[in-house]
Amino acid sequence: MCLILFGLDAHPKYPLVMVGNRDEFYERPTQRMHHWEKPQGILAGRDQKAGGTWLGLNTRGQVAAVTNYREVPLEQQKPKSRGELPISFLNGNTHVPDAYMEQVLQEAEAFAPFNLLTLSNAGVYYTSNKPLQVKALSSGIYGLSNHLLDTPWPKVRKGKSLLQDWLSQADPEPMDLLEMMQDPSQAPDAQLPDTGVGLEMERKLSPMFIAMEGYGTCLTTALVMDRKGKLRVWERSHYPGLKGKRDAQFEIQTEHPL
Repeated sequence: MCLILFGLDAHPKYPLVMVGNRDEFYERPTQRMHHWEKPQGILAGRDQKAGGTWLGLNTRGQVAAVTNYREVPLEQQKPKSRGELPISFLNGNTHVPDAYMEQVLQEAEAFAPFNLLTLSNAGVYYTSNKPLQVKALSSGIYGLSNHLLDTPWPKVRKGKSLLQDWLSQADPEPMDLLEMMQDPSQAPDAQLPDTGVGLEMERKLSPMFIAMEGYGTCLTTALVMDRKGKLRVWERSHYPGLKGKRDAQFEIQTEHPL
């Protein structure tokens, strides 16, 4: 993912609300969200080039998501793919995410710069290898893009505000989460970060929804978990050439509600 917004125990009906955009080169081979045959019990998209995922969940009620941390040079050759991190958590035997996060830190240098979120009834944790850190997260509204958690990039600030509006409704419509992520407006130059890619590229990368030649927001995924542990997931595809909106929907009754 390149933008993830999530609320933890921020709505009386939903202890977990998460929505994110995956930005990628359109030509990169990708399978949309589906139930994996191997390893079993995982619902996620698959990066067919490296084999991992950007966002996934399982029947135990665990959710994991990863973003890259933008720095120059943009492409760093490392022995392991960041997409392995969510799958390793979802397929693991541990029900203790902080133990998994500490394990990740032991091999963090094998990955290009990343941010990782793991969520389960045992806790919600964030980790990064820029710098090495693990944080337990409490109730609230959070935003994560291609820097550290809650770094106030314009798209993160705007996204958190929109999510707050959604959460303020008594009975919000989950499909509206998909719509709110399709904001293509660029941020003013004065608000842009300086990540070393140059002003013009910072402008193009600043919207919540990115559309460039050959690169942009490919998928939007939204998920909500209710108090009984039912997880509902929606995915919308934005690949160029698609006619209209292409949505998929999934539902899982988890074993361990948040």
